[in-house]
Amino acid sequence: LLGVLQKPVTLSQLATSLGRFAAVQQRDAFQALAEQGPELSEQEVIDAVREQQFCAYFQPKISLHDGRLSGVEALIRWQHPKHGLLPPGHFLDLVERTDHMSAITMLMLDMSLHQCQQWHAAGLPISVSINLSARSLGDSKLADAIIERVAACGIAPHYLMLEITES
Repeated sequence: LLGVLQKPVTLSQLATSLGRFAAVQQRDAFQALAEQGPELSEQEVIDAVREQQFCAYFQPKISLHDGRLSGVEALIRWQHPKHGLLPPGHFLDLVERTDHMSAITMLMLDMSLHQCQQWHAAGLPISVSINLSARSLGDSKLADAIIERVAACGIAPHYLMLEITES
C-alpha cells in the first residue's frame, strides 16, 4: 500500500509514503462525490418507465478456455432527459425503495430477450444474463412473467441467465 521502503526507514521517508497514501484517499473521496450523481425522485422513475428512458448495454462474457464470446450481461442505464446517461449506481437504490423494481426488471428482460433474438437470427447463439434484485424475488408473479416472456420470444430457456444483484 505504501510502496517499497528500505530499512531502516527514516521519518522523512515514512512521511513521504504516508503523504502519497493521503493523496490517494483524498482523490477517492473526490471521485465518490462526483459519482453521487443528481438528486432523483420517484416521480422521475415512474416517468422513465412510462417513457422508456431505461436502456440495456451489453457487456461481453469471454470464455477463459478459448477466448470466445460465450454470452453477455445486460446492464441497465437511464437515458435521463435532463442529466444524460446515468449508470445504475445513480438510481438503483432509489428504484429499490419504490414499487417499480419489477417493472424495470421486466423492461430489462424484454430488451435483453429482443436483442438475444436478433443475435440468434444473425447466427450468434449466445446467452444473455440479467440481474434480479432480492426485492424482485419477493414478487410472486415474477417466475410466471419470465416463463411467459421467454416462451413468447422463442429463445431456448438455457440462453437466459438470471443473476442476483451483488447488493
